[in-house]
Amino acid sequence: MPPQVETVARLTDYTSINIRILYIISFISLSLHVCTWSVFYPKILAPDRTILREGEHPPSAPLPDSTYKYTHSGRESERQRRAVKSGSVEFIHPKLKEEIENDPGDPNNPWVWLTSFSRIPVEAIQEFCASTKEYCPPGKSGPQGTPGLPGLKGAKGETGRGGPAGLKGSRGHTGSLGPVGPRGPKGFAGRNGKQGLDGLDGLPGEPGLDGVPGRNGMDGIPGIDGVPGTPGMAGVPGTNGKDGWKGDQGPRGPMGLVGERGLPGPRGRAGDHGKPGRPGIPGICAWKVAGPCDEVEHLLIPPSISNSAEGTGRPVIVKEKETLKLTCAVAGDPKPVVSWSRSDNLTIIDGQTLRLSNTIGGVLNITHINRQHMGVYTCEANNGVPPVARQQFIVHVYFSPTVIVQEQVVGGWAMERVNLECMVEAWPESVNYWEKDGKLIQVGKKYSITQSKGRLPYQFSSTLSLTLSEREDEGTYYCVSKNEMGITRGNIQLYKRDPNRPPPPKSTGKLEFEYFGDRAPELLGFQDICPKSEPCPDCAQMGPLRCEGSARIFGVGISAFDPSLPGITNRTEDCTLETIGKPVFKKYTPDQHGAWMMDPVPRYPEDYYKIWTVSGGESTEERSWVREYLDEERYRAEISSRNHSLRYPFKGTSNVVYNGSFFYYNEEKEAIVKLDLATHQERCLPIPRGKQKGLNIPNLMCDQVRRPSGPDFLTRLYPEMGGQVYVDLAVDENGLWAIMAMKENNNTLVLKISAWNMELTWAWNITLNHNLVADMFIVCGVLYGLDRTDARDTKIRLALDLYTHQMLEIELPFTNPFRHTTMLGYNPRKDRRDRSHRPGGFLYTWDGGNQLTYPIKYHDIGYTEPPPPTTEPSDTQAYTVKVQNELRNRNG
Repeated sequence: MPPQVETVARLTDYTSINIRILYIISFISLSLHVCTWSVFYPKILAPDRTILREGEHPPSAPLPDSTYKYTHSGRESERQRRAVKSGSVEFIHPKLKEEIENDPGDPNNPWVWLTSFSRIPVEAIQEFCASTKEYCPPGKSGPQGTPGLPGLKGAKGETGRGGPAGLKGSRGHTGSLGPVGPRGPKGFAGRNGKQGLDGLDGLPGEPGLDGVPGRNGMDGIPGIDGVPGTPGMAGVPGTNGKDGWKGDQGPRGPMGLVGERGLPGPRGRAGDHGKPGRPGIPGICAWKVAGPCDEVEHLLIPPSISNSAEGTGRPVIVKEKETLKLTCAVAGDPKPVVSWSRSDNLTIIDGQTLRLSNTIGGVLNITHINRQHMGVYTCEANNGVPPVARQQFIVHVYFSPTVIVQEQVVGGWAMERVNLECMVEAWPESVNYWEKDGKLIQVGKKYSITQSKGRLPYQFSSTLSLTLSEREDEGTYYCVSKNEMGITRGNIQLYKRDPNRPPPPKSTGKLEFEYFGDRAPELLGFQDICPKSEPCPDCAQMGPLRCEGSARIFGVGISAFDPSLPGITNRTEDCTLETIGKPVFKKYTPDQHGAWMMDPVPRYPEDYYKIWTVSGGESTEERSWVREYLDEERYRAEISSRNHSLRYPFKGTSNVVYNGSFFYYNEEKEAIVKLDLATHQERCLPIPRGKQKGLNIPNLMCDQVRRPSGPDFLTRLYPEMGGQVYVDLAVDENGLWAIMAMKENNNTLVLKISAWNMELTWAWNITLNHNLVADMFIVCGVLYGLDRTDARDTKIRLALDLYTHQMLEIELPFTNPFRHTTMLGYNPRKDRRDRSHRPGGFLYTWDGGNQLTYPIKYHDIGYTEPPPPTTEPSDTQAYTVKVQNELRNRNG
């Protein structure tokens, strides 16, 4: 508490105490006055008597003037005053009050004024209070008087003992800031604090690729039996049971005696016609010619079909959706003409709309076979020399049953005979029956079942007839068809008609047939599966070109741009892309062009989570800044920790951060610039225009680099993006790369750069027109090309191994969710928790202002490829025994 406030509080307490003391003295004075007046009033003789002492009798008349004068002019002697008893009360004439007040009296026993005309010694008051305190009850408290005027400031008293702590006062005004005090001595080291609370959960990580399905869990423990239910009420007595089924036939009785021979029976029916016999050997002369037969120069041979006799009568069995090829191998002279037709008065089906009465050719192709193709096909060979050769092929198409119901809800009146009908398509011929409530319906007095064949051999119908006589007859009936290919159930709902209630609705509400089971597949012809396409041009003469529908680019050549360069070292990782996952959203920025980067090989541990961004603007000011963010959270909140200024502006947004340095392309110097983000030192590597013998200088200062004179050497990359990318810088497991396009021939130039000293180690001249791809990146030394950046669904179909100069067969789907990708890069950074030696990384893009990442899965090539995972279930006994045997063989 401030000292001023403490002083004011003490003065307030003292004032309160003094007021209370004054109230007590006033009360005592009033009490004494009342008591004294009532006791001494009879003794008072006159109001102008100067002094009335105890024991004196007042005179009967006022004093004479001489006496008054004497009393007024004279004074009582000291002896007389001391003779006054201690308990005397004096009444003073008002005219003598001033004179008596000037008399000091006895300092040990001073006078106390009771009223304006009476006084009493202090000892008398004390004596009176001590003797009457037991008899005078306290009076009622009087009204509060008006506060008196503040007294004069008294002398400073002695410091009293400290009182109890008062209530906390209100906060005072903030004082002015005082001068800075001297630095105090260093304090002692404090104790270690308690362990802090768990931090907030981090942001969700990128979703991984689909894992291998885990093994089945163990069966749970059987549950405890439930509490037995309360006994139910007695049921209604049931109806009388139905008559039982007819019993089995009894055993055959003993053979009776032989009877007499009966009369001969009628003649039996004629049998079927026999099979046609083999054709006879034709004669040598089949045609009449002029002259004797032995002078015929040309031998005419009638047509024949190989294995025609063996193939007749045996069906050809296929399943639906398969492809069937019927071949008719013929011989004869002249060469016979082969035609095909169907012997069941049906046409040959070719696709959805084309129907043929016959077709010419030695081979009949039936593609994507359907049940409608089932029938008898006849191959006929004819060359004009009789007889004509024929061979039949019986085609059976196997498929599971299809149940077709026309009326799925059927109603009938009481005691009416109702028919439930279903049509069945199945081959081999199916067994058809009916069920209700899970029980097989037997033919008897109540039920009758009728089976019939349809127009085609695989079509059947089944009809169930019954009489609606009981409540139990209503419900759902199932038409069941079963063959070796499967079983199908079609349901029909039967109800009793009631004029007071509407019929139940159908299960589907459709007005067409209801199909149960597999329907017939779509009819496809040869032209539907293999449509005619224009032949690919001579790709070798047209240079790099991608044929429509092909995953490869033909005519791509690769050679050394400058053989005098030092050369590349062995690559660190051998891998190819196997799968690209779904994009993961990171942040949205209104700019359609831009770049965001992360360091795959950070120089310091605190740089692992940092993010750097550059703008996609065209002005020099926008191209001269690199913004740095401490982590992804601050990047989303646009809270940059540091902004780096560039002396030489960058061109394009395909830049990278690698090992604590920012690499970019500067158009004014036509060079790749390395900016150390810690020291801001700059080094440059000029773009090579030819052989670099003697010109390849490591760690070249940027001030020493000058743009070569002459026409432009580079042209703009990826025109589909709409940006200003001339050099696409890339990073993979093997280091720093640069991709660019030469203006002279549109070839692609790829540079391998040493990031430590900015030395050009190797360069590839690839006869790939950069306009055939929308973007390129490098993973494990393999150059990949993306087809489109403005389509939602596209593919990666270019993969060129820069180390082996081989084109790889690849076709990976890729997604541009916002259909405007202006930056695509690869970051080989692995998760810190990943202790394996496998490659790890992700793709990152700038798609319509959205920053996205793509998880990827690799396929190792060469000796680093791991053994393929087993496809056997991990919880089977066979797998366990095999692993134990392998371990036993290794240990033994």
